[in-house]
Amino acid sequence: MLAAQTMEEFNNQKLPTHCSVSKRKLRGPRVPVRGRDRSRHPTLIARWPNDGLVEGTSPALLFVLDGQADIPIVDYVVHCHAGDVLFLPTGIIQMEGSRPHYEKITPESHCDLLVISFLSIGLHSLQAYICHSKGDQHTISNPGEDCWVTSRAISQIFDTISEIAQDGANAKSTFYLVATVISLLMQDLEQGKCFNTRDFPSRSSSLEGQTPIAKAIEYIQNHLYSSLTIDLVARWVGLSRSTFVKQFREETNESFQEHLTRLRLEQAKVLLCETNLPIEHISKRVGLSSGQFRAVFHDKCQCTPREYRQTQRKT
Repeated sequence: MLAAQTMEEFNNQKLPTHCSVSKRKLRGPRVPVRGRDRSRHPTLIARWPNDGLVEGTSPALLFVLDGQADIPIVDYVVHCHAGDVLFLPTGIIQMEGSRPHYEKITPESHCDLLVISFLSIGLHSLQAYICHSKGDQHTISNPGEDCWVTSRAISQIFDTISEIAQDGANAKSTFYLVATVISLLMQDLEQGKCFNTRDFPSRSSSLEGQTPIAKAIEYIQNHLYSSLTIDLVARWVGLSRSTFVKQFREETNESFQEHLTRLRLEQAKVLLCETNLPIEHISKRVGLSSGQFRAVFHDKCQCTPREYRQTQRKT
């Protein structure tokens, strides 16, 4: 299932017959995450303390392993059972995660959730952990139940699922993408590429301490293949559109679109010179359709991509 901004949008997808959804009134208030709190939680934009909700800048994938879980999303609750999988796209207001994952607490209430989400230590760093809710107790990660991994492939799949969510739920493609995430994660586990979350990498691989625009530049560089917009990147670094546009120009002396186009062309030139990939494949790798790629390339370089490749290989 794909989480949506409204209950109506969520119900538009084909839900499991055992799954139900109910309205939930937000008590508020919304509290922006700023200052030291933002430095400790760089992927959070705001909290709803009275509702146990947060607004973040990264997606998450939830698996109900056992029991029944009530997952709050914006102003509705998804009532899930063991075997259900829920993807929370970027920007969705979702559960904060420190409370038992059901609405009514009884001695019999219980659920186990596997959570896969991004870490703030690097653009392609993800964590996986199991949290347990039993009665009024909530435990995050017993020994051996958490790990982190740096994986560009899994990161790109997360972005792809988020794009699908923005364009409308596609259950079949989402199912295969989620299955691929699990397959890649299992492969990394078997090959010893996953690490204990207590052993995070050094600050040299971290985004901590960087300005929002520096983070945006790194995000753009690593996501040239995707459909990048000002609103998407501004949300990722926690800035409003107007503030982001202003600060981006001040720090780079370029507009967002100028910077994005320049990076895409630089990457395309490398691929044209150093690989034999078809022009159509290169255009996809830099986030453009074939027609857009040829038009932009000719406008900026005064030649076609094919002519550029031929010229460079003769020199």
